[in-house]
Amino acid sequence: EIPPQIWMLGSSEDSSELAALTGLPYNFAYFINPNIRPDIFDHYRRHFKAGPNFQKPHSALTVFAICADTEEEAQQLSLSRDLWYVRLLQGSPGPFPTVDAALNYPFSDGELAAIEDSKGKRVVGTPEQVKTKLLKLANQFQLDELMLITITHDAAARRRSYELIAEV
Repeated sequence: EIPPQIWMLGSSEDSSELAALTGLPYNFAYFINPNIRPDIFDHYRRHFKAGPNFQKPHSALTVFAICADTEEEAQQLSLSRDLWYVRLLQGSPGPFPTVDAALNYPFSDGELAAIEDSKGKRVVGTPEQVKTKLLKLANQFQLDELMLITITHDAAARRRSYELIAEV
């Protein structure tokens, strides 16, 4: 039996440093902390020490993404994430809300500002829009790999999102 690979999933500079010093592949959790230091992967690559797991650095970024047939549908699906994100900032994310719950939630001005600030740090749209944004991130950080996380209240919409992205 082949044991699974060990990776460092992190959302800070400290995890990047630890991955580099221990010779592990590094995956930055952009879906958790979208405030990434622009040179975090350069730092990881510069300080990488070959070890028993990997001989050279391997960088990945995990991005929150929702893809749908139309931009309008993708944006509507992302409303659930908006409400979940607001609840996360309040310390109680709870279960992932429905689109209807998000549509009926009385967002404050501060909550709307936080949502607006986070919109550029996720990938939402049609297959071509998603592809363009993902390739931009891959090039920006010179990544070896991109990983996606799609969370929607509707499991069928989540599967469809992954299918559309796979096709493009």
